Amino acid sequence: GYPMEDVWNASEIDKMDSIQIMSFSQEKTGYDTQKNVNLLQRIIKASSNEGEIVADFFCGSGTTGIAAEKLGRRWIMCDLGRFAIHTARKRLLDTEAKPFVVQNLGKYERHRWLKLNGTYKNYLSFILALYHAEPVQGFTYLHGKKVRTFVHVGAVDAPVTLSAIREALSECKE
Repeated sequence: GYPMEDVWNASEIDKMDSIQIMSFSQEKTGYDTQKNVNLLQRIIKASSNEGEIVADFFCGSGTTGIAAEKLGRRWIMCDLGRFAIHTARKRLLDTEAKPFVVQNLGKYERHRWLKLNGTYKNYLSFILALYHAEPVQGFTYLHGKKVRTFVHVGAVDAPVTLSAIREALSECKE
């Protein structure tokens, strides 16, 4: 091999390991502007150190966050599209990323989901499936379990309150 350069030209890009997403790749999500994880890892390695923060304010399918996670960087991703947020979250969960928080600016997303998919029970099942958690019975505030960790799913139309967190913690202690 040869040392990587800090300037890329067309001939160097041709030498990179698999920077294109092949049509048959498991990585392909259908986003026209999606980049390959290998390419993003090269960019992140060249521009940051382990433990630093990488940001992508138009994250689409979340490739930047996945590459940053694999390289031990912290990350922030944003997108206005609800499908982008769900796709990025699912991809991160599938790569077994460290715990992360998804912030949502509007309640309209949850209401639309209920309108399309039905009951709150279906909503709980959907969220638990996203987190690869198994449903649990006999609790009020604990809805699922993933390995040895309990999962609480917030209400469809309201933020999680401090009292709900306290109740869930109380049930965990029991």
